[in-house]
Amino acid sequence: MLCASVLLAFCFFPMIIGSTPDCEDAAFPTDKKIRELLYEKISAKMSDKSLSYDCEMEEAAQINLELFDYSGDNVGDLSPTSSGVAPTAATKFVDPDTAISAEESAEKAVESWSQKLSKISATKFGCVYAPKDHEGKLTQRLFGCVFA
Repeated sequence: MLCASVLLAFCFFPMIIGSTPDCEDAAFPTDKKIRELLYEKISAKMSDKSLSYDCEMEEAAQINLELFDYSGDNVGDLSPTSSGVAPTAATKFVDPDTAISAEESAEKAVESWSQKLSKISATKFGCVYAPKDHEGKLTQRLFGCVFA
């Protein structure tokens, strides 16, 4: 009985504290620190909804990032996840300010999405962070999230 209790604690504790999964099986996983920051900030903005971070949605964000215009409105049909879940909403942010940290850029991204996030009805989401460079010099940071 004690073993079962310990096992349950280890399985459910991360869900209770609201941590994000590793998503290390993704082709290009989002940096864990950025993933956790985006999860924390987006969850706070959408606190009236019960949200979870989903690795398949992170992969869908990677696939769909180029389908978003700069405002985050999708300009084409969003590709579903590998299990067939179709994202219902998307956000995108491009930050040309390379003098600040990636974490500060992530916070700017979520802040820029505030109004849109309040209107999204979702239970899960995933995000992608893509630093862009030219000849080895950082030129901009892209953030995109999809929701279902």
